[in-house]
Amino acid sequence: MDNLYSSPELFIKLREMGIYARGTFRKNRKYLPKFIRFTDNEVKKIGRGSYRLATNSKYNLSCYAWNDKNPVHVLSSADGTEVETTKRRIKSSKVDVLCPSAIQRYNQGMQGVDQFNKLLTLYSLASLKFDKYYKKIAMVLLDFALTNAYLHYKIANEDTMDKKYRRVTFMERLKDQMIETDWAEKFENVVLNFPEIIGAHRMAGDLDYILRVRVKDVKDYDRFYQSLIGKISISDISASFVMDDIKDTTALPTNRM
Repeated sequence: MDNLYSSPELFIKLREMGIYARGTFRKNRKYLPKFIRFTDNEVKKIGRGSYRLATNSKYNLSCYAWNDKNPVHVLSSADGTEVETTKRRIKSSKVDVLCPSAIQRYNQGMQGVDQFNKLLTLYSLASLKFDKYYKKIAMVLLDFALTNAYLHYKIANEDTMDKKYRRVTFMERLKDQMIETDWAEKFENVVLNFPEIIGAHRMAGDLDYILRVRVKDVKDYDRFYQSLIGKISISDISASFVMDDIKDTTALPTNRM
């Protein structure tokens, strides 16, 4: 559950209805023990993987605070007090650090809102300081647009995207495309210099261009694809392969013209 909604009162109500819940919470929520919260000063002194926990046996609630790069606070009616280890990169190497199991399970089940908030905390234009309030509002809206664009791009290209594709790469390509005013001319020049491309058509409708390409096999196609995207930025590519030629001719139907 998102921290906007998580609270002891809500979790108790849900438990009475037979619904178990787990979610991050905001440190100013009522009825949460004060000692469980990491302050900014404490975070600077304690190590990564440090944690605190508290339980309420009457309502079967558990409360956790865990220091990752930033403090994580989780409330749960579905977990106990188990602690396990998780991998974290510290400087140049990955090490095992302690982590409450409830937080591990929460991370594994993170959905859209949680992932969105996580991306915003990693990189946000609105985190910069501005002299006018409306500039910050504009940056918040821009943050939302950029983060949603990245998430939708990942969904749309899930089958073809490299698993190591990074958000910074997406941002760099987006920037290049937004300031590139002569992309169409560059694209035409690139296409003309590929002998494998035997046909290129600018389209109306959902697709902007269709290319007909002759390659030996899938491996050869991958070589062509990597070479093409290395010469010009293309936001979305989908490919279909011909399994059999039923008819392939360049002859014009003169009797119908």
